[in-house]
Amino acid sequence: MSAAAAVTLRRHGAPNLLIAYADAVAGMPIGPDAKRLRRNGAARLLAIHPRPAEWMTRPTPARLADLTRTRAWSFLAWCFIEGHLRPDLDLLLAKNPGDLYQQWTTRHPDDVARIVQVAERFGWSSTWTADVSRGGLSLLCLTAGKTLDELTDDDFDTFAAALAQAPSAGHHTCTHNSARLFSLHQACYELRICQQPPRKARPGKATLAQRLQAIPQPSIRKVALRYLTTVAAVLRPNTVELRADSLITFAEYLAIHHPKVRSLAQLSRQHMEDFLSYNHGRPWRGRVAREVPRCSRTTIQ
Repeated sequence: MSAAAAVTLRRHGAPNLLIAYADAVAGMPIGPDAKRLRRNGAARLLAIHPRPAEWMTRPTPARLADLTRTRAWSFLAWCFIEGHLRPDLDLLLAKNPGDLYQQWTTRHPDDVARIVQVAERFGWSSTWTADVSRGGLSLLCLTAGKTLDELTDDDFDTFAAALAQAPSAGHHTCTHNSARLFSLHQACYELRICQQPPRKARPGKATLAQRLQAIPQPSIRKVALRYLTTVAAVLRPNTVELRADSLITFAEYLAIHHPKVRSLAQLSRQHMEDFLSYNHGRPWRGRVAREVPRCSRTTIQ
């Protein structure tokens, strides 16, 4: 039935990318309903955004909203794995990747095995070995658009810079991925893939202006930056960071649930009450949001 679906798509002049995805879905070891859901998700996203490369330039919160609405993450992950699109780091840090990294490691088992061999020589723990050789390597290679042997020292520098500026990367995310990057760079230097040994350094910290690029409404972003710059003169840096996270969360909520609200003057009491209800049980990513249960409540002070 899935193969017939691809034929039907061709007959109706569907985009080549959708046809190729339908062919790929036809060969997946999943049931007919799962295949249909994957094809439909891809069709919905392409109907709204027929040029995926242009869609990838949209702000991360807008793309997350599109993916939630269309349920097209499986299609997007396939595009990344096949090289039709290159993912940016901010999106991969903001979105639960599902089996994206597992798909990449399945495609590149030799690359993973070589990192594991170096890890054994270095005496890394089994947990850290698995994290670096699978999650870390997949993340770096996907964002660089390269395989292990194609990586260079510049790719590590580029990743570090992107990590420092990613609006979706909280402190824990930056620290964890910086450690992954250092270990991977060690392994690549040991394998003679890279020419320079890694430098142990604290991850760069994004400025408030860079962090607030995650706020999709320009007017609200401008007010938020002015407010945070003012309170930064009297509050501890960590407190300012927490308030920035809260404002980003609120702005992302508005972008998804109240897209017509573009300035603070348009806010009503109902908007605030709805957000407080949503915020009490929302998923989280680091200190902002990710798709696992939250442990604590974020408040706007």
